[in-house]
Amino acid sequence: MQMLEFVDKPLPKPLRSNYAIAGKDYFLRLTALKAIRQAFTTGGDDDSLTRFEGPKLEFSSLADELGTGSLFGGTRVVVVDEADTFVTKYRGNLEKLVDNSSRSGVLVLVVDSFPANTKLAKMFGEDGTLRCEVDSKGFNPASWCRARSQNTYGKKLQPDAAQIIAEQHGKELGLLDMELAKLAAAAPGDTIDAKLAESLSGSTAQEVVWKVFDAIAMGQASTALSIMDDQYSHGGTPVENSMKFNGALAFHMRRMAKAGRRVMAGVPMRQALAESGVAPFAQGSAEKLLTHLGRRRIARLSEDMVSLDLALKGGSRLPQRALLERFVIRLAAARQ
Repeated sequence: MQMLEFVDKPLPKPLRSNYAIAGKDYFLRLTALKAIRQAFTTGGDDDSLTRFEGPKLEFSSLADELGTGSLFGGTRVVVVDEADTFVTKYRGNLEKLVDNSSRSGVLVLVVDSFPANTKLAKMFGEDGTLRCEVDSKGFNPASWCRARSQNTYGKKLQPDAAQIIAEQHGKELGLLDMELAKLAAAAPGDTIDAKLAESLSGSTAQEVVWKVFDAIAMGQASTALSIMDDQYSHGGTPVENSMKFNGALAFHMRRMAKAGRRVMAGVPMRQALAESGVAPFAQGSAEKLLTHLGRRRIARLSEDMVSLDLALKGGSRLPQRALLERFVIRLAAARQ
C-alpha cells in the first residue's frame, strides 16, 4: 500500500506478522514505522522494539530476536534498517521465516527496493508492503500541504501560501511538513496566509546551516556560534528566526546521519551523500563534516538528534538556543 495515502492513519486490519517499509522517502519511512509502533507496542513504547543494521546483521541474531517475547507487554517488533543487502544474502532464510507462523515477533524490513514480482514480496502481500515513494508526476505538493495543514495542524492554508511553500521546498515531504509545523505554530489565528509564508521562508536559514557545518568541520565552535548569533538577530523576531534555523539544522543534520550510516556500511562517500538527499553544491561541505565527526559520533548522531528534538520540544529546562549551542560545541570538538 502507498504510505502517502496513509499518513497519520492506523495500519489496516488484520495486522500482519511481516512488513516491508520500501522506498527512499525519509518522511514516509518515519510515518510507516510510527504506524507499526503504534499498532504493536504498548503506548508506542520502544522497549518492545529492536533495531538492527542490515549490513552487519547475521540471520541467526534476527531469528533469535523474533522468538523473544516482550517483557513489557505488547508484541516484540524487530526492525532491520538498510536491509537490501541482508535480503539479497538471506532471501531463502527469510522466505522460510516469513512462512513460520509459530514465532511471536513482528518482522520489519526497511529497504530501498522491494520488487512486487519476487516470491518474498508476494509473501508479504500488498498490505504488508508499505511503499514510501512519491510519484514525481502525479504528486501536487501545494495540494498536499493544504490538506495536511488542515488535517494535522488545524490551520487553513491559503492557496497562494501553499504555492510559496511548494516552490520553496519542492516535493520533499519532510521539509514540507517541517515548514507547515513552523507556520502553524507561528500563525496567530486559524489561517496561514501568503504574507506569513513569505516571512518565514527557510531558504536563508538553510544557507546559514551549511556555513555552520563548515565551521564545525574545521573545529571552530566560536565561529559556528557567531554565525548562529547573526542568524538569530537578523530581521524578523527572535522566535521566527530560531524556528527557521532550528528546523533547517535538524533537517540537514538528519541527512548527515543517514549518509554517515551508509558510509560506515561501505557505501562510497559521494554516493552515500547523494542517496541521502544532500544537494550537489553541499556535498563538499558534507564530506568534510562527516570526516571531522568520525565513526563514533556518526554512529550516535541519529540518537543525539532524537534527544535534541525531545529537549527542544519541552524535555529540558534550558532555552532552545542554549541546547543548540551545546550541541554544536560538542560536534565541533576534536575527536576523542
